[in-house]
Amino acid sequence: PNTHSQYERLQALGNVGICDILNIALDANREALSSDNRFNMTITVPTLNAFHLGEIMFMHCWAVYFESIFAGVDAFDQPGVEVYKRLIGP
Repeated sequence: PNTHSQYERLQALGNVGICDILNIALDANREALSSDNRFNMTITVPTLNAFHLGEIMFMHCWAVYFESIFAGVDAFDQPGVEVYKRLIGP
């Protein structure tokens, strides 16, 4: 559609699918991080299902734990969350 004709860059994406746009953004992000020697990773799973999603979530839980050790903080001490839960209460 010609809804944003004043934005030339958006017009260039008019016939491009959202999946293609997201893949381009992923590639650009990966390249930007790598060019600055920043750690990054791409996770590929054979199928997106509960099992593989669980694996990814489990891996990220461990990543948060190890990063908290490196940063010297307790990732499981969330005083703001406790206050929030008390405020909304049962």
